[in-house]
Amino acid sequence: MKKECWFPTVLGGLLFISLLFPNQSLGQNPPTMLVVVRASDDSLWKMTCDESACTSFSSFPGKFRQQPAVTWDEKAQEWVVIGAASDNTIWTATFDKNGNFNNDWQVVPGLTPSPAGISGSFYTLGSLGCASGQIPKWTGSAWACAADDIGSTVTPSSTVANLDGTSSAGSSATYSRGDHKHGIGAGSIGNAARGYISSVSGGSANIAGGDWSSVSGGDANTASGIQASVSGGSSNIAGGAFSSVGGGGGNTASGDSSAVSGGLNNSALGWYSSVSGGSDRSVTGDDDWRGGQYFSDN
Repeated sequence: MKKECWFPTVLGGLLFISLLFPNQSLGQNPPTMLVVVRASDDSLWKMTCDESACTSFSSFPGKFRQQPAVTWDEKAQEWVVIGAASDNTIWTATFDKNGNFNNDWQVVPGLTPSPAGISGSFYTLGSLGCASGQIPKWTGSAWACAADDIGSTVTPSSTVANLDGTSSAGSSATYSRGDHKHGIGAGSIGNAARGYISSVSGGSANIAGGDWSSVSGGDANTASGIQASVSGGSSNIAGGAFSSVGGGGGNTASGDSSAVSGGLNNSALGWYSSVSGGSDRSVTGDDDWRGGQYFSDN
């Protein structure tokens, strides 16, 4: 289960940067979500949440010039935090599954002036070695191999447009498996909702790849960020978390919480940046914006 929370928090008179951390492992017992934020003086603070409540923020040793990243290491059964210090060196440390800091900072080779990224490990599923006809299933306390339920035969409507663009009718005896075709209705060809609880409402060749992302329609639009959205138009991309493109063509909102309202070939690349419209407008700085004029700097 993923839990999402926004934490706009003021602690000790310092305004914290609030980010979404949907990192929660089903293998944890009890399930715990760890939130790590950076204060305006670069100090680090943490908060843990279980299914019913969250603790207060508390500081732990270390300072980062950018917001750190957190992930859950399934194999080691611990949280991993990574970030960049004021001299651009990269550091990582761990917390136990209950969110207690292990104070084991280690420097990572390399330098970066930007926030460091990190991805989780999924060794638990990879090491199961399920046999043919089996899939990993959660028993309530651990992952284990079990039979892949085939499900019952279903009959779609007489004529539907499949994901590959062809029309077909008939029944599928493998409804719960991935080898059957999903009818999505005439006029909606080549769309794909790949993220967790994502959606594509219409149009063609649209992709909702981010978790909770959406594309309302249009052609060849992509919403790849978490909770990103594209309302319509053509060849637009909402790549940042919580980013949005209202329409137009060839527009890109790649910064987190960035927005392009419309127009042509506009881009909002910084965090919280925006372009109202126009043509060939680009903003790269955080909290930057451009109006709807054409070929202008303002």
